[in-house]
Amino acid sequence: MEVFTAAPPCPSVFELAAAKVAAVCVGRRAAARSAAASTVARSRPVTGSAVEPPASTPDTHHHSRIRVRGARSGGQMRRPLASPCHVGSADAAPSRAGLSPDPSSRRIRPTMAGSARIGCRSAAGCAASYTPSTVASTPAAVPYWNCQRRTRRRSAVEVALDVAPPAVPNPTDPELAQRLVLDLLDPDLRGHALAELRKKREMFPDLAPLLWHSFGTIIVLLQEIIVVYPVLSPPTLSLLASSRVCNALALLQCVASHPETRSHFLKAHIPLYLCSFLENTSKTRPFEYLRLTSLGVIGALVKAEGTEVINFLLQYEFVPLCLHAMAVGSELSKTVATFIIEKIVLDDAGLGYICATADRFFAVGTALAGMVTSMDDKPSPRLLKHIIHCYLRITDNPRGLEALQTCLPTTLIDGTFNNLTKDDPTMQQWLQELLVKVRSGKMGGLPPPVHGHMPRV
Repeated sequence: MEVFTAAPPCPSVFELAAAKVAAVCVGRRAAARSAAASTVARSRPVTGSAVEPPASTPDTHHHSRIRVRGARSGGQMRRPLASPCHVGSADAAPSRAGLSPDPSSRRIRPTMAGSARIGCRSAAGCAASYTPSTVASTPAAVPYWNCQRRTRRRSAVEVALDVAPPAVPNPTDPELAQRLVLDLLDPDLRGHALAELRKKREMFPDLAPLLWHSFGTIIVLLQEIIVVYPVLSPPTLSLLASSRVCNALALLQCVASHPETRSHFLKAHIPLYLCSFLENTSKTRPFEYLRLTSLGVIGALVKAEGTEVINFLLQYEFVPLCLHAMAVGSELSKTVATFIIEKIVLDDAGLGYICATADRFFAVGTALAGMVTSMDDKPSPRLLKHIIHCYLRITDNPRGLEALQTCLPTTLIDGTFNNLTKDDPTMQQWLQELLVKVRSGKMGGLPPPVHGHMPRV
């Protein structure tokens, strides 16, 4: 019984090239004769074997070339040992040539049944040496053709001509922000540029100066705002158009919050373009998005500790607009609007403005009391904290303290919101200070100079 021995060393690239040249030099006649001889030898069944190769399997030109190449290469192909997958397969018929062509790469892949026959010395000896008894008694080993091919070192020319894959753009690259700002000038690319800049505005710390100092950019953002004015009344604004305007407002919020561009933003009176959005009474989603984003722009302004922003908001009557948003807006809009009123009241000029007349105090007090009453069903700790701080600041004014002794909401006194304040020490302290001042009638600070008398509400 013949058993395959250890395989000879792998042929080098030069040996394979020489074998290929020798095979090409052989005439067509000798190639055809060798192909016919290998076909007859391979189609002859093996005597006494349990498995016989099929006799009517059609031949192909591809297999003929493989057999000629194997026959003319001088037997330099490595002879592999049998694979464990061949043992015990008595019902499976072996492949015709043990090879399956790969049409994509012209490289020959051995099949499971014929991987032990590839290393034969000649094409005619493949069928003779491949017998079930031989394969069954062959020790298990990994075929040569199943191993990984060794990677040839590339030359300098190949490395130089190699095309690198396209680089992934860096989201924090300043040039990306510049390209998106330039796209704002193109009406076809403006919508995508607005959305991308809104998503990435936190990644570019200098986006606000870039938007302000680039030619025509602020004009484009204002055009995006003005174009929706006709659909505000009657309220026919679509959700898609509202999202696009909110993207432009988000960029204006970025300009308003930056210390370098905040003063220019106020001097240009750009917040006045948002008054139409804050005056609207519709509670649908598109208008709620507009209201909330517009309040975000004003909120970004008041975060700066300065009197310039407060004086601007008081001069152009933004307090009634915030009170209107506190009455008709959602919980988030109410929170932002109350935050703006809180910042205004914390300033001495803002506190004096609200407590100067009974009408102003009544408007602010009614809005705050209405939100406190609405929190009986939907409590909001963040909103309640802003409301308590507003009330506490109003007590620093003598006229405001006198009015709060009669109009402070009862739910703030009877402990209704104790469950909300116990988790926030700051809010709990503010509420206790408020109750002490209202009950004792003593102010916690010096009142600002306010002219006129404010009667008790």
